Amino acid sequence: MFEGGAKVNEIAQYFGISRRMVFLDLNVAKQLHKEAVQEADQGEILGGEIAYWRRVVRLALRDYQLV
Repeated sequence: MFEGGAKVNEIAQYFGISRRMVFLDLNVAKQLHKEAVQEADQGEILGGEIAYWRRVVRLALRDYQLV
């Protein structure tokens, strides 16, 4: 919600919690995100993306040649 543009007050009201709790939750979320990014294997992710796009190009070229 926060990344979507909602204000802290709006989030607190929506969930029926205090503004302070929203701030605490946002800080926890930032820390969890940092840890997840540090643990991610960048090479594996990039390799998967490259393989995916190679397949997309190969299929697009195949479909183009069929026309």
